Amino acid sequence: MSIWFDASAVPESVRTEVREGRVQTALLTSCLVSACLNVGIPTITEANAREFYARVRVHEALVGALRGNDKGPMFMQPHEVRSHIGLRTNVTPKSEAAWQRQLLKYVMGTHRHQFGGNPAMLSIG
Repeated sequence: MSIWFDASAVPESVRTEVREGRVQTALLTSCLVSACLNVGIPTITEANAREFYARVRVHEALVGALRGNDKGPMFMQPHEVRSHIGLRTNVTPKSEAAWQRQLLKYVMGTHRHQFGGNPAMLSIG
């Protein structure tokens, strides 16, 4: 499924930036669009911004920062979420319980994959 988004309610100075001589979607805006999928919240509103931020930070704590630069990971900040109130996507909403199950399943699968099936790793001594 392709993610569709509408950031027209977000101030233009926040949702766009000039890169390579062209006005483009800001990297933070793109990151938050992807975050909508990760946290199961399709739209950032005044009413759900706190929950959106909390889910993003839990996701980042378990999986890692959603973005970074040459100095390292850049974890989401409350003002960054607040600045994008009005961002809408076509992400399917998930209850908190469904989102938690999905995240735990992903994290457990990642760690199982990292452990692998190497018999040498499974033998004792």
